[in-house]
Amino acid sequence: MPSSNHESDPDDLITRAAASVGLGAWRIGLATECIELCPRARALFGLEDPTPRPASEGLACYVSEHRQQLQDAYRQCIDYGTAYDVEFQALTAGGGRRWLRATGTPVYDAAGQITAVAGALLDIDDYKAREAELAEARVAAERTDRAKSEFLSAMSHELRTPLNAIVGFAQLIYADEELDTRTRNEYLRHILSAGWHLRDLVGDILDLARIEAGRASLAPETVRIPDLLQDCLRLVRDQAAEYSVSLRLEEPEHPVGVCVWADRLRLKQVVLNLLTNAIKYNREGGSVVLSYGRDAAGQVWVDVVDSGLGIDPQCRAGLFETFDRLGRETGSIEGVGIGLPLALRLSRLMGGELQLVDSVPDQGSRFRLTLPGIDAEGWDRHHTPSLDPRLMEERADDPPLRLLAVEDNRVNMLLLSGLVAKRQGVELFEAFDGRTGLELAQRVQPDLILLDMHLPDTDGFALARQLRAISELEAVPLVAVSADASDEVRRRALDEGFNEYIVKPFELEQLDALIREVRLSR
Repeated sequence: MPSSNHESDPDDLITRAAASVGLGAWRIGLATECIELCPRARALFGLEDPTPRPASEGLACYVSEHRQQLQDAYRQCIDYGTAYDVEFQALTAGGGRRWLRATGTPVYDAAGQITAVAGALLDIDDYKAREAELAEARVAAERTDRAKSEFLSAMSHELRTPLNAIVGFAQLIYADEELDTRTRNEYLRHILSAGWHLRDLVGDILDLARIEAGRASLAPETVRIPDLLQDCLRLVRDQAAEYSVSLRLEEPEHPVGVCVWADRLRLKQVVLNLLTNAIKYNREGGSVVLSYGRDAAGQVWVDVVDSGLGIDPQCRAGLFETFDRLGRETGSIEGVGIGLPLALRLSRLMGGELQLVDSVPDQGSRFRLTLPGIDAEGWDRHHTPSLDPRLMEERADDPPLRLLAVEDNRVNMLLLSGLVAKRQGVELFEAFDGRTGLELAQRVQPDLILLDMHLPDTDGFALARQLRAISELEAVPLVAVSADASDEVRRRALDEGFNEYIVKPFELEQLDALIREVRLSR
């Protein structure tokens, strides 16, 4: 009985191992100049005919850019006996491409003469695919690192510029007690402008980061476009006056029912970005025209047309790219190149689109925002038409409005106290922790409560629940005041019983509006 076992035959094991890694053998005899391929090698090229073929025909099986490299390696092997190891792409019989690794060594006869070149072919197609993926990942990582470095550099400049104005002008005011009123007011105007710019910049950066991380969320509702546009125009009126730019809203023939299903706050953010850009990049005495309508397909559109600087056609490719200011980086106009990219992403999150319709250098631009329209009638519940200024005046027989502020930061409380001191008929009660706030609320029965969301002994949500549980305080307007501008926290606050959510730093007009609303409701 034979002692050998086919399963353990060394030659068979080697054959199986070679097949498992895609290894084939080849040989070219110098006398015949024909190439012989083993079955596995033929399979790598997609060939079936086992007949040796002229080596010159084999060149057709290599991609053109690799043929010279293989010819040179083969010639070196014949002339000098130099073994070689090269990688190349083969053209298969089926028309595909496959990466192979070829090794070649000289074969000598008894007299020491080279009679053939033989070697191996290894299938490295999967390896090359992984190598390409790694190279692409490395390039992407390097691009990300460069983007981070550019981002940090841009942010350092953009954050320090308004900070320099705030700190610099504040020092001038502090150092000169005899500063005349006009100069002092001018310095203060610069401080305020830099502060609001800094606030908006930080907000845009955080919004963009949330969207890029896939953590942005929306709170869609029915929004009447005419009302929202009126609100936006009101907010940019002072800026337009500063730049001597006129504003105009063009109404369609039938404005009623032009509504969209969108996040009100985010939609307003997009429109305000378009308006502020149209004002900033305008010319003195220029104009901005805001118009809207609904097309036959049901799409609601909003156009912002300005008579300003326009956009160079060569720069338009980077219009919605982050940090690309289209060649205006060295100009005097504030900006970092975040607004439009953020507006585009927000528009798409709401199912819409933002595009540059037309732009002519030195004549102006037209941007269009489109959103799916919905059928809705009635007044927008968030729209608050401007009130007669006489309604804002305090009557002599009105009792003081009791305002309770629960705020742990004494600097913030000092600021709030200063703001309230300039308003007649408002009495401020201060609490620096939740326990004191709860006690004061029960004792003084306030007309309005401003509540910081981060307190030393509790959080704003817990304190709000305690306040709402007291029957005498159940109907008192409760306003959350927080530095957290995220949509999730804002929505949660409104869902859990807060009447309003204000982000720090807030404008004096917001406090005035709250006080006015409470007065009118008494």
